[in-house]
Amino acid sequence: MLESFQQKQAMRFKEKHFVLILLSALTIVFTYLTVRSSGSFAGADDLYHTQIARYSWKYPHLLLDHWGKPFFTLIASPFAQFGNMGAKIMNVLFAILTAFLTYKIARHLNYKFAWLIILFVLFAPIYCVLALSGNIEILAGLILVASVYFYSKEKYIVGNIILSFGFFVRNELFIVIPFFVIYTILRKKYKSIPFVLTAYVLYSIIGYFYYHDIFWVITKIPYGNTRGLVGETSLFHYVNESKLLFGLPLAYLLIIGLTGILVKYIQNRFLFTGQNSFEIFLIVLPFLAYFGGHSYLYWKATGGSGGSLRVIASIIPLAVLVSMRGFDTILAFLNRKGPVLQYPLAMVITYFVLVTPFKVYTIPIPDFNDLAVLRQTAKWFKNSKYYGSYLIYGDLRITNLINMDPFNNQTNRWYLMDSKHPEKWVRNGTVYIWDAHFSTNFAGIQLD
Repeated sequence: MLESFQQKQAMRFKEKHFVLILLSALTIVFTYLTVRSSGSFAGADDLYHTQIARYSWKYPHLLLDHWGKPFFTLIASPFAQFGNMGAKIMNVLFAILTAFLTYKIARHLNYKFAWLIILFVLFAPIYCVLALSGNIEILAGLILVASVYFYSKEKYIVGNIILSFGFFVRNELFIVIPFFVIYTILRKKYKSIPFVLTAYVLYSIIGYFYYHDIFWVITKIPYGNTRGLVGETSLFHYVNESKLLFGLPLAYLLIIGLTGILVKYIQNRFLFTGQNSFEIFLIVLPFLAYFGGHSYLYWKATGGSGGSLRVIASIIPLAVLVSMRGFDTILAFLNRKGPVLQYPLAMVITYFVLVTPFKVYTIPIPDFNDLAVLRQTAKWFKNSKYYGSYLIYGDLRITNLINMDPFNNQTNRWYLMDSKHPEKWVRNGTVYIWDAHFSTNFAGIQLD
């Protein structure tokens, strides 16, 4: 028996070192892909968030900008001082940390080949391309996974404090909080529950001195109806895009995993006990609520939802944990038929997981058409006689490309103050850089 214990310890020691080597190698790979990516899957929002974080040290009120996401702005601000590439490298590091914590959760759940989940997370297609961006979804996913990880360690207060900051990175993360609260009630850890309000209380108090509104966290939410901007909508939009979100291998495993967890719940006579309750309340239900919530918002064209695929990246680690349960279910079945079949299957599935993001997306990420044109515009503007003129624009990315402070209203301004009567606000010699998306849809300025 002692010999068996020593063998297990030796295997864990080897796995620990293997995981560290794997994470180090993946850090190098993703850093290389990031540097080689001139564009970003997050589009304009990527640079917007970077600009807000970068200039928050000069204009502290930006740390409370609701659209910019206050906690993301705070965390990203040191990295953003090195420009958009700094924010992208930050996300590479956060993605690696997220994958590691997801692996630790998989170990807690006793999944076989738990280390594979590192690859499954990082190479889930939408997560892979978002890890090469400077946008908010990766940090939101890290907060969610870190909360689950500390719950697995029975550090409920720490988990709830971390979870409370999720709203200030992606507002819709509030939808998962009730499931964490229910789990703490089931575990009779009542004292930890109030700590899910930590960030709300802190930001409400801090923001009051700027907004003079103690409820600014709610009243200043900038999102509204998107009807007319998104065209025809569907409740199954994100389901139909599973190939681009999860990749087909992980999507099939996700279905098997959900089925397996449900069957186990039924076998337990609908009782929430042990590992089953952990999986249901901290992984499955948060995933389904977030995924279903975004599906509903897009269907009803509300909550600022435009059907963007990137919003799902935040819950990819939870989805992959469910997929890993599906993978474990298949391995358990094969173990009864013949253990030797497990390893070939693991190799085949891992291969398809690794190649899928490169088949459904262009990686490294190139400039998309709008950014390529914007780069040409910036180059022309900097070499034209108009450079130095007062500038008004619809696409904030132009300020990054010409290295202009977008929050200095003495030299430039984002959007016209009154699109119907621009003469009230535009001084002589002003240059307006028009684009077909932001200027038209948000500023109300048609080309004619």
